[in-house]
Amino acid sequence: MSYVIGVDAGGTKTEVTSYNVETEEEQATITVGAGNFIEDMDGALVRIIEGIKTVKSQHDPSEKCELILIGAAGLNASNEEAIILEKLQAEFADKIVLTGDGELAHYAILKGRDGELIIAGTGSVIISKQGNKWASYGGWGPLLGDEGSGYRLGLALAKNCLTEYDLNLEPSELSQAVLAHLKCEDIKTLPGIVRDLTKPEIASITQVLIDHPDDEPIAQDIVSREAQIFAEEYMTFYEMTYTYEEIFLGLNGGIIVNNETFLQAFIEKIQELGVAIGLAFPDSKISKGAYYWYVESLNK
Repeated sequence: MSYVIGVDAGGTKTEVTSYNVETEEEQATITVGAGNFIEDMDGALVRIIEGIKTVKSQHDPSEKCELILIGAAGLNASNEEAIILEKLQAEFADKIVLTGDGELAHYAILKGRDGELIIAGTGSVIISKQGNKWASYGGWGPLLGDEGSGYRLGLALAKNCLTEYDLNLEPSELSQAVLAHLKCEDIKTLPGIVRDLTKPEIASITQVLIDHPDDEPIAQDIVSREAQIFAEEYMTFYEMTYTYEEIFLGLNGGIIVNNETFLQAFIEKIQELGVAIGLAFPDSKISKGAYYWYVESLNK
């Protein structure tokens, strides 16, 4: 039997999983710590190597590892890819490929098919694959980008509290939930509270939408507006890059996958392009992108 190993190395955890190349079935898996090369290159390497060794140890030595594909957060911006690859090759004789975590997710969700991966979670970015050509749009972080992300949506929910206050309105149930989530007892302290939050903490404000359904007018308006802004980002990318009559989109991230109002508003906006739209949702671990990368490589 032969297998491939996919490594989904993220900012908080790293998932290492092997897959049978004939059946696609998951064989062995382990989750270790963060694998972000920008934040801690040496630590990320140690954890990734540890995870790979653990997974390989669960395979019989007679079984061949055809590929180790590592999709790592921060890889594209670390400028240390050659050093990272050299250290990994010193540990493993197998074929090793390094790529970004977004590219790995693209393979996992679109299964090697050409198209765009639309990521809207804590942050946001658009990643496109057309044959061997890769391109991205956005993903510049909370200060300069992240349109349509949980971060931007969280800020919008907090700002709505201040807007209601400025208009001398009684806080809506939604705003009351936001203030409770942030443990804010005095609206005038809200700017200071938000200023001191991390990006994930700001994105976590969107949890109030779980208890306040999207059919509430205020929530629906805020969510739809953010979705339309992100859709406009995609439309700009599409119009400057492609002229296809059909587009195929993979969706990833809690905001666009789990929030029906956001997804509907996003799709309705990009329908203005006048092209057919196909959608793909996550149906496996992101690490399975290694399997689809391997299958594609056999056909080249």
